[in-house]
Amino acid sequence: MSTAASGLPRSRPPGSRLRAAWLALLLLTAACVLIPLDPVQPSAGLDPSWVLAMNEAVARGLGFGRDLILTFGPFASVFTRAYHPATDTSMLVASACLALGLWVGIARLTAGRATAWPLAFALVLSFALPSRDVLMFAIPLIAALVVLDPRDDGARDGGPSAFVLVLLFAPLGLLPLSKGSLIVPCAVAALLSMVRLALDRRYARALVVPGSIMVAALVAWLLSGQSLGNLGPYLAGLGPVTSGYTEAMALDGPGDEIAAFLAAAAVVLAGLPMPRAPGRSGSRLLAMLALGAFLFVAFKSAFVRHDAHALIGSQALLLAALLCGVLLGARRALLGFVAAAAAFAFIEARYVDDVAQAAVRHAAAVYRTSWDGLVARTVGPQGPAQAFDAAMAVLRAEARLPVMTGTADVYSFDQAHLIASGNAWSPRPVLQSYVAYTPSLIARNREHLLGARAPDNVVFRIEPIDGRLPALEDGASWPVLLRDYEPVALSPDTVLLRRRPVRSAPADAAPPARGESGFGERIAVPAGDGPVFVRLDIRPTRLGMLLGLLYKPSRLELELALENGSTVRHRIVSGMASSGFVLSPHVAATADFAALWGDAEHLPGRRVLAMTVRTAGWTDRGWVQRFGVAFEPIVPTASPGALALLAPDREVPTAPGVATRSAPRCDASLDVLNGRPQPKADLTTRALVSIGGWGSPSGADGTVAQAVLAVLEDSEGGRRFFATRTVERPDVAAHFGRPALARSGFVAAFDVGALPGRYRVGIAFRDADGGLSVCPMFGPAIVVSGR
Repeated sequence: MSTAASGLPRSRPPGSRLRAAWLALLLLTAACVLIPLDPVQPSAGLDPSWVLAMNEAVARGLGFGRDLILTFGPFASVFTRAYHPATDTSMLVASACLALGLWVGIARLTAGRATAWPLAFALVLSFALPSRDVLMFAIPLIAALVVLDPRDDGARDGGPSAFVLVLLFAPLGLLPLSKGSLIVPCAVAALLSMVRLALDRRYARALVVPGSIMVAALVAWLLSGQSLGNLGPYLAGLGPVTSGYTEAMALDGPGDEIAAFLAAAAVVLAGLPMPRAPGRSGSRLLAMLALGAFLFVAFKSAFVRHDAHALIGSQALLLAALLCGVLLGARRALLGFVAAAAAFAFIEARYVDDVAQAAVRHAAAVYRTSWDGLVARTVGPQGPAQAFDAAMAVLRAEARLPVMTGTADVYSFDQAHLIASGNAWSPRPVLQSYVAYTPSLIARNREHLLGARAPDNVVFRIEPIDGRLPALEDGASWPVLLRDYEPVALSPDTVLLRRRPVRSAPADAAPPARGESGFGERIAVPAGDGPVFVRLDIRPTRLGMLLGLLYKPSRLELELALENGSTVRHRIVSGMASSGFVLSPHVAATADFAALWGDAEHLPGRRVLAMTVRTAGWTDRGWVQRFGVAFEPIVPTASPGALALLAPDREVPTAPGVATRSAPRCDASLDVLNGRPQPKADLTTRALVSIGGWGSPSGADGTVAQAVLAVLEDSEGGRRFFATRTVERPDVAAHFGRPALARSGFVAAFDVGALPGRYRVGIAFRDADGGLSVCPMFGPAIVVSGR
């Protein structure tokens, strides 16, 4: 008698019970991986600054696409896992939607296949996929593969139901609101799925795909507090941010990693189009396109900026091989999985000390941190809100910024310290200068400074990345800063600027001097009393545009010949160069930027005499060989306080009875005098004297003086002493083998405009008895013309 006939309940096959267990584990893993129960707290640095700024922008009601233009949107915390009281709930809900969509996709894709497939996905998610990018790329890919699945299973009615499609594709409306560049894999997945459903004449279901995405995006956008009118500008702003990324943010890395990725990707994809198997016509081709697009996006993400980003490529390979195994069967996909695993191990080993141990640690952390976060949020004594307050207090103490009257912005990054300091943050549209790398983005930042919402205060630091020319970052905004703001405080790494009460009218300037040049040609730079601004109209060829699309173009470099005889070389970005930047004098540090408010002598020896543009890469044919050059002078608005900031060191009077003696010998070096390294001839200055070097009464003994003073000796033997500041010189300590001499370095800058004459420059040491020992003078002299 059958169980059905007897009325007894049917028992579930052992395999179905095991599959249910693995699906439960998969759901738990997807939730732990994607839902930030233990979120990231604020900290300082380049990336942590924009992470906090995105959440703060939502909290302050700033409009994405209008007030802010960046790769990330109002749901940035879904990608960054960063806590903020204003975004925590939306982050958790949106992340849960993504986790559900990922789980539904894998559950549907593995239905009817080997029982262990959900377990395999759970293991890969927990052990091998720490990259947030790969997880986000996987969600649209898996949704598409559910629709494109080529198997012919009579138990299925030809594809997922409308309800399942909603669960799969609604998360794709959230992803671009988290990280804007995710719009590309989402669009590819939606398009291929619509094509497949249309070919199957399931037109209503084909419309469910874009409908789910658009409804989810609109609802999420409005719930984040954004106005509907900002959605279009947000999407439009993604264009220049993503198109300019490849050239601006490119870094070169080992070529064998790229070769390993491409070889493994070819093996993984090779099994998809053959052998021809029963199934819906064209599904194999569309599935191969979906996986190919996934691997291409991963390739660009991994190897355009080729550093630890390479791990995106290795992890994407492993996931792609696993998905091919589901589509083809484990045996037919075995070779691809072996190739992907080999490339994964090879690339990961370059960045991770012990790949196996790191995988185990990551898997343990996935579940442990989620549990700890859940406990902290529910019954723990300190939840994420308290941790957030503590982290902000640490940032506030680190910032050491005064609370300024009016609004404030920070250049080039470090929004974390500014936000935590309690100042009224008023960001420019592209809030970190290194991201303003196309003409349209640069123009938006410049227009912001010229508009009514320009900040009253600017915290300015020179912080170039990737060896870029320092003046390149937000370089088109420098003339506005020099005209409408003035320096009010200077520290070694920061200058505080205050907007002038009345904006100056643009000064009459000579028309730009235009010309044309080519790569490798020496270009003379016109002399002038003030800074020289330049625009370089360097354009890509069709080959260059193709390289930028498929990989990355050759790097551009700018070589500068300075008046002090030195040559410096920096990387430049074509979009930034075409918008213009201060070329001369060469600005290398924050204090140099402050010196632009003075006259030319405040940066002695730093005038650029000539420049040469070069390419660095396997070909220079990616760029049009001739390019336009336009020079124009800048006239900064005078700032009487600039010299006081640049010359903070004061004369040290010698009290009567204080012994001033000549030291028989000392170990010392005057490395720099008014910007010239170890000058051999006399120098002239109107007012400013700056020196740097090191000194010790006895290097062999490791003696460190109580204080080092700068000495000016006139033609009659009269001496004036000036205070210096101590700087670290580990090279001196290493040379003598005396660790104490690390404190033997000194720098000084002082105003002698009221003391015209010719002086020899030297140093003196403060002795234990309070006297001064003057080292033997070492020339050359400096001639002060006076103001």
